[in-house]
Amino acid sequence: MFLLFFTFLHHFLASIDPSYYASTEIVASKDSYQAVQSIKEISDVLYSADNDTLIVFDVDEVLITSREPFLHPEVEPIFLAHVQEAMSQAKTAEEQQAIEKKLSAFLVSQERYIVEPEMVSLIEELQKREKKVIALTSHPTGKFGHLESVERWKVDSLRSFGFHFEKAFPGFSSTDPLYVDGVLFSRGSNKGDVLIAFLDKLKDFAPKRVVCIDDLVKNHETLEAALRARGIAYKGYWYRRAALGEIDEAQIKAQLPHLGINASK
Repeated sequence: MFLLFFTFLHHFLASIDPSYYASTEIVASKDSYQAVQSIKEISDVLYSADNDTLIVFDVDEVLITSREPFLHPEVEPIFLAHVQEAMSQAKTAEEQQAIEKKLSAFLVSQERYIVEPEMVSLIEELQKREKKVIALTSHPTGKFGHLESVERWKVDSLRSFGFHFEKAFPGFSSTDPLYVDGVLFSRGSNKGDVLIAFLDKLKDFAPKRVVCIDDLVKNHETLEAALRARGIAYKGYWYRRAALGEIDEAQIKAQLPHLGINASK
């Protein structure tokens, strides 16, 4: 597997095999998603979901977020080029590993907080009402720098905030696609294809519709297209609560050397 370095912004650095899942042609319908600023706007929709509905929450910038701009997807175009440059300029594997360790330490050290505290009680109430609720994150998995298991770190981080998703399908786990304690990992691949692969693994549940809360339009588009191809209805909510305001590119570049990244461009 060729090692591709992504950013920590939404998926952080990880190895991804482009052929891991076949891609889905993205032809989303006009009404596949709508913008919302607060979970309160759609709480009634979620509570009224029937037993044939799967509710899917994105993780970063939906459930939890950080004040550090590097960890937001809006900064990715600025940061990614410098990460790739730094890795290409590293002359040895040891130099690449040093950069990776700095970035992994940075990832773990950043303070995170719940975007809307109401999210915890809302999800708990959905679970009490026996709704099927899972998390779907773009995070890659495996060992990265100081982290022995990115997926374990991610699940434990969610639990520390009170988010527990294992109740949807107790005892069920999958390695391809990776599903751990209620959290499905797309590893930077097309979320629509990954969700379909996950649904194909389930034996006792076949949803007629999926409701998803995600902060990226491209994820809504891929989910809607993949699910529509299977005859599964989709409703997406483009969650904007944690979106950054104006980005100061000069400030972003000034911080890169602290992460071992060359900001010469």
